[in-house]
Order: sequence, then C-alpha cells, then structure tokens
Amino acid sequence: MDNIILENNFLIISEELKYKFKNLDLLKLALTHSTKQKLDNFSTNERLEFLGDRVLGLVISNEIYYRFPLESEGELAKRFSELVSKKTLIKVAKKINLEKFIITKSSQKKKISITDSILADTLEAIFAAIFIDSNFLTTQKIIMALWNLEINRQKNPPMNPKSMIQEWCLKNKGPFPKYDLIKKKGPDHQPLFTVSLTIKNILSTNGKGKSIQEAEFMAAKKAVKSLIK
Repeated sequence: MDNIILENNFLIISEELKYKFKNLDLLKLALTHSTKQKLDNFSTNERLEFLGDRVLGLVISNEIYYRFPLESEGELAKRFSELVSKKTLIKVAKKINLEKFIITKSSQKKKISITDSILADTLEAIFAAIFIDSNFLTTQKIIMALWNLEINRQKNPPMNPKSMIQEWCLKNKGPFPKYDLIKKKGPDHQPLFTVSLTIKNILSTNGKGKSIQEAEFMAAKKAVKSLIK
C-alpha cells in the first residue's frame, strides 16, 4: 500500500476514533491482518487482538457493574456476553468504516476480502494499540464513546438462545444440551462451521456459522422455536 494512502488512512481512522497515536507503527500493526498463514508472530495484529479482547472485556464489565447496581451476576453476564460478542464488535467496526483501512497480508498474491471476523479482530487489536500507546483511562473513554449506544439499547439483560435452552433444561429437569462440531468447510480465512445441538430423547438440530460460537448460537435459536412457545 502506498505510503501517502497509508498516512491518509491513519489520519481518517484516528479522526473516527478521536485519538491521535504517538506511535503510528502501533496503529499500522493493529490494522495489519494475516489472512492466510502466519508470516511470523510479530508482523500482524494477532498478539494485539489477544490483548485488546481483554481490555474491551475489562472496560465493559466495569461499566455495567456500576451502571446496573441492582442486577445479579447472572444478569450482568448476559449483558456482557452480548456487548463483547463478535456481532457487536462487527456493528461498531462498520460504524467507523474500519473495513476501508485494514491491511491484509497473505502468502499468496491475491486480493483478500475483508470478512466480518477480520473486522472484529482488527477492532480488538486497535483497542490494544491505543492502550499501549496511552493508558487504560484513555482507552476506556474511547471504547465507551463507541459502546454507549449499544449499552443503552439493552433495556433489560438479553436472553441468549443458549442461555434459554440451558434454563429450559434446568426447569424441566431434563438432560443438558450437548453441542458437537459436525464439520468445517471453506478456506481458513472464511470457514463455515456446522454444529449439532442434542438434548437426549427430546430434540436434535443443526446450526451453521462463520465461527463455532455462531453455529452453536444458530442451533440454539432453532431449538428455542421448538421448545419455548
């Protein structure tokens, strides 16, 4: 990618985040995604993604802990699960047009499409880069500016289909749901997983998704329609 284009992209994404990096190399690393094979452990954003996931989790858990003082641990967990999910990360990433700025590195010389999973991973890496470049309070402020609307939308703790199935089994004293990976197909950077959900002697269904978690979610969603009316 041309240096002038890179510099322009860095400026635009900094404006979207309302944060000016002291070390632009950190931002470049956060935006660099390995889509085919690991060229090495330090030339792409995978390590930053690992840290950013934890930083985001701490910011969100801290916020909802104080914002909803009357809620139980279980209710807070339901809020947290949705707020740090890939679905929410993707929504926020698209809000700041992150897909326009991601740098892809591949062992093959071909154009790589920016998947939803790459979007979510890159956003987490950016949070880690900001944290390293500044401090926790600055990172917290930026994350909350992006997430405040999502938190406000949760009028009540959301009911995840997997949680609903689990609670149905407990209430009806039935066997616990069992999730199994049936198959994975497609390239590594754009996989499609199929997962089965079985409640012994009661129900069996399948779900598909771009991650195992998403496939489990879709299988549970189908099961909810059959069990909970």
